[in-house]
Amino acid sequence: MKKVALISDVHGNLQALESVLKDLGAMNIPRTDTYCLGDVIGYGPFPNEVVALIEAEAIPMILGNHDEARLQMLGDLPSDVDRPMDWTADQLNDQSRAFLKALPTEMVLDLDGVSLLLTHGSPNHIAEYIYEEDRDLMAQLAQETTYDYIATGHTHLTLDTQSGKTGFINPGSVGRPKGGDWRASYCIVTVTADKTLEVTFRKVAYDVDAVVAAIEKTDLPASNGAFLVKDRK
Repeated sequence: MKKVALISDVHGNLQALESVLKDLGAMNIPRTDTYCLGDVIGYGPFPNEVVALIEAEAIPMILGNHDEARLQMLGDLPSDVDRPMDWTADQLNDQSRAFLKALPTEMVLDLDGVSLLLTHGSPNHIAEYIYEEDRDLMAQLAQETTYDYIATGHTHLTLDTQSGKTGFINPGSVGRPKGGDWRASYCIVTVTADKTLEVTFRKVAYDVDAVVAAIEKTDLPASNGAFLVKDRK
């Protein structure tokens, strides 16, 4: 049975990404079958290190809204709004900028005859949220799409639901999860015998304190570190 992993919203959290990649190795998921749904930078203290690791591991990836916004701040992508520079954009080196700039905004997978669209926000817009309660939006997207499943990130919350003929998947966030569980979140998608996708969510512990300590050494807002630990018991 074909299996792939979906990760999203790493947000400069190197320790979380490293722990997820280690877990993927234990689950025997190759890097070439691991797909990133964007937002590898923003909030966290290791933007270049995260981009470099994604690139070095040859993980297929699409652009996220935070990635896009930083490139717009730097003038690497056009923007119709004025975006002032921030810490993350100022830190990005030439290699990171080139890698992010070359990313597509969508990707389509054929998983043994099951079609899966990868997009960061929604097929409508890179920054449009799809939450569990957005039934009308999912119904509209299901009417408009030709794909069997749509996988998104952006909300930092897991999702596995159906609207009409279309399934919707969100792996949650590797680096800045929401929903009361501080662990890094991703999912494994398996093609079943009846040509549907079975979604298994994985929650991976990592060294939160190391990330918070690194944030405190930067000019990032202290709230970025506080967010990571507020739900930890």
